[in-house]
Amino acid sequence: MITNHNNSYISVSSDDDRMRYILGKQGEKTLFVVGLNPSSANEKKLDPTTRIIEKIALNHGYDGWHIVNLYPLRCAKPSNLPKRRKVDVYTQNLLFLEEHLAKNHQSVGAVCLGWGNHIDYYSYLKEARDEILAMLTLYDFKWNCLGVTQAGHPIHPSPLSINTRFGGANKVALVPYSGTLVSREPKGLNHLMS
Repeated sequence: MITNHNNSYISVSSDDDRMRYILGKQGEKTLFVVGLNPSSANEKKLDPTTRIIEKIALNHGYDGWHIVNLYPLRCAKPSNLPKRRKVDVYTQNLLFLEEHLAKNHQSVGAVCLGWGNHIDYYSYLKEARDEILAMLTLYDFKWNCLGVTQAGHPIHPSPLSINTRFGGANKVALVPYSGTLVSREPKGLNHLMS
């Protein structure tokens, strides 16, 4: 893994940069966003979605933000994600997140869930959601989203979604997430190795 810094932004990606595990801006009070999968954004150049996340965080009193994803493969279109997870990619993402939370949970002011309806494409995305939610429930975080879709999923912070639903990032409210949270301990990663 490679950790890159540029001014106040940080990005952790795989050695070949095909996977991104986290991107954000360090702060004393961060908004911790869980998305679906990353695109090309990095510590040098944010994309429209990460610029929206940054604006939402600042508008709600957070001096930092981090985005992690259910699956770390950089892919502009979720429909182009692999039909089956690569166990090593999936596992590395969960291991990174577990370690990151253990070291940095004190700075998380709130969690914002935002994977959108594309989670329904592949079952491993729902499995990753359940594992990540189980990890996050170990901490006493406030749970938010930007609203929910008709299918009941937290709205993804894409420009199309934000502009269509809210009329821009400045009009977005963080609302308490009322969906089901996983009420179990994380399975851990041993079940993936068998």
